[in-house]
Amino acid sequence: MPAAVSPTNSKISFATKPHVRANNVDVVAIKVRVKDTNNAAMASRVVEIFTESQDVTITQPQPTDNTGVAIGYAKCGGVGPVIFRARVLPEIDPQLPENSEGAVTIENTATANFYDETLEPEVPPSPSQRNVHLTWSVSRYLAYQTDGIRVRIEAEDANLMPTKIFAYQMLPVRPGEEDRVGTFDHVCSPVDLEEYPEDQPLPNSRPAWFRLEYVDVLLRSRAEVKAFINSVVEDVRALKTTLDITEDLIPDGDLWIGTPPEEG
Repeated sequence: MPAAVSPTNSKISFATKPHVRANNVDVVAIKVRVKDTNNAAMASRVVEIFTESQDVTITQPQPTDNTGVAIGYAKCGGVGPVIFRARVLPEIDPQLPENSEGAVTIENTATANFYDETLEPEVPPSPSQRNVHLTWSVSRYLAYQTDGIRVRIEAEDANLMPTKIFAYQMLPVRPGEEDRVGTFDHVCSPVDLEEYPEDQPLPNSRPAWFRLEYVDVLLRSRAEVKAFINSVVEDVRALKTTLDITEDLIPDGDLWIGTPPEEG
């Protein structure tokens, strides 16, 4: 049985800045990302964005894409904050209609501020709630007695991002041999998070990438250990920053392919 929609793993957020003039023309883009109970993206799911505000007009999104994302739009004629919510509608199976799950309401909310266009407010920067906790351990090093130092870095207690952020690749133990082992390669990029599976690679994939929540390596010296830890920390910080930036989409194009509809 396929995994069900997760109201916790699924999220509603904004694809543009959530501060819009209340003129019933300017719109805010609302992004809904649908994930299942295994934290995997769910494609082709119909979502509905809703609010209790009576002054808001919502253009509902198309079904989710391959990354589980759907984007709708809202405009408002009244001034003030508006809280948006989203639900994932039932997936109707014509063969088994009695087994279709009910609508699932996503737990978190997203608040937009519709302001008087004659008095544009100064919007204070809002700190991102996205974070991840890194811990590391290092084996003892005795000069002239030990030939290597083991370093283990673990990611835990993440919010709005996964803990499995370290990219591994299955590589041969010896050149030309079939037996392969997972080898740490780099801290994931946002694209890697979408493409690389967790825990183990996809069957028959080449290259065979996957993601884990830890790094466990052997290094030659204390200097290498310090440089390695600093590099991992900086790369994780860059990942967090990039994820924050990609939450905010700026409209950058508009084009009809084919004959556009007549106005009115």
